[in-house]
Amino acid sequence: FCSLFEDYLRGKQLGLKIPEKVISNVFVKGFPRVPNRPNGQLSILSVTGPQFFSLCMMIILVVCLYSIVLEKEYKLRFGMVMMGLRNSAYWISWFLTFAFLGFIQSWLTIGFGAAFQIYVFLYSDVGALFVTFFIFALCLITIAFLLSTFISTSKSARTFLVFF
Repeated sequence: FCSLFEDYLRGKQLGLKIPEKVISNVFVKGFPRVPNRPNGQLSILSVTGPQFFSLCMMIILVVCLYSIVLEKEYKLRFGMVMMGLRNSAYWISWFLTFAFLGFIQSWLTIGFGAAFQIYVFLYSDVGALFVTFFIFALCLITIAFLLSTFISTSKSARTFLVFF
């Protein structure tokens, strides 16, 4: 079969005269493939990596939303407002509390990623990874603040977070 194909390419079947040098430079190569990594890390991280790392950071969203809605349900904020608490002080205190937790969680995620020899954490800049995870944590905190305005009971917050 190969000789027929080569003859066809050279023009013998059609009666064409094609110079030999043009056809001699044609090579067939296999389709490019991604090289394998040790311990199958490439296949695992390419399929589940983004979901795993986003779910690690989602703990902040769950705890923040549940805590704020629980305070709202028990009317603790109303009592603090009656004693002179300003809205800005209330929200800043929650933001700083969960920003500190996001700071710790970002470093823990990077540390455990490097400890388990995950390729992304070993060969990426630690500062860039930290900034990425920390900004993601801050975004989740603000999303929890937004969602707390729409949810009034802790039971509905748990139900919403299961499906979110």
